[in-house]
Amino acid sequence: MKKWILGIVLLFGVFLGGCRGAESFEVIADNIVELPSAEPAKVELKIPEDGTLTVMSGNDWQCYEGEHYQIILQTYPSGDLNRTLQNITGYDKEHLSVMEISEENIDKYLCAWSAVSEEGELVGRCSVLDDGIYHYCLSVLVDAEVSGEVRDTVDAVFAAYSLEGY
Repeated sequence: MKKWILGIVLLFGVFLGGCRGAESFEVIADNIVELPSAEPAKVELKIPEDGTLTVMSGNDWQCYEGEHYQIILQTYPSGDLNRTLQNITGYDKEHLSVMEISEENIDKYLCAWSAVSEEGELVGRCSVLDDGIYHYCLSVLVDAEVSGEVRDTVDAVFAAYSLEGY
């Protein structure tokens, strides 16, 4: 009888030993699936009506050049604000005083800086709108000598700067 019980226990041990969960394997594919990129939003901006305004543009930038100032619109991928500010100003975020304003669907970053060029000293001001996909950048460079005279014009440009649909 003891042998018979021992045989049943061994038989259950053999059968129950095979009840282990099945191994699962991760499937790896060689093709990379790229999600369709979203088109950048349309920027709303009111450009001052000067008599002599030169316009230049590229794929992701536009430049409006007046007698004493430049208005530059640029679009960068979102995610690295430091890189975006460095591309615009030439300075890291750590070397700028950046004011951050958070709204419902968009973050806004404002800063100002000065630089020296071949033509003389320039004063710069920028606004970066971040919708989570792109950085929409407006920067204005003004000759330092006349920055007080064109301040109202520059303020009007920044006041009218927004993204359509936000």
